[in-house]
Amino acid sequence: MIYYSLFTYSLMCAAIALGTLSFVRLFFGTFLQPFTRGVISLFAFILSIIPIHHISFSMLLYSMFDTPSFLLFFLCLFSIVRTFVNQIGFTISYRGFLFLAILWLLFAGNAFGIFDWAYGPLGYKILLISCVIAICYCIDRICAVFMLMAFSLWLPFANTLDLYNAVFDSNVALFGWLMQSMPLFKNNFHVALLKPKIK
Repeated sequence: MIYYSLFTYSLMCAAIALGTLSFVRLFFGTFLQPFTRGVISLFAFILSIIPIHHISFSMLLYSMFDTPSFLLFFLCLFSIVRTFVNQIGFTISYRGFLFLAILWLLFAGNAFGIFDWAYGPLGYKILLISCVIAICYCIDRICAVFMLMAFSLWLPFANTLDLYNAVFDSNVALFGWLMQSMPLFKNNFHVALLKPKIK
């Protein structure tokens, strides 16, 4: 999982770079050309994966946060693709990110011994995650779909990777809104800040 972790953290750096650039449109009403965005994202990806003094930025992130979740991988991948494809207009709303942040805080409290409600056998964890995804679907459908995709990808690694670590991620909970670049639609651009746009 080391190569997956380094690749995902490099994708995260590229997604954050594109997400930061997309917010420029809020203030200047314009956006960089696709070629320029592609060069910047590729530069951020390569710069984060090339070792400097025997350690790269993605290695540093891996040493700090361990194996990234599959949710982080899907969010970064779709955010990067959506930056260059206008037809992909879906976004996770602020309600979805708020739900993920609160959920991550609850699981973090569980890890530090504040709660112990999430401990149990694998079947119990699967039931708990299924309920969480169902609740999330009522709050933000796009977020629930991403969580379901992460859950499905976890199944082949059920014996080696913890379910919670595969579905939840502190980087998504705290900085996911920055990784998710703003859509490129000229009309109703401000709507993307308040609710998802599905086409």
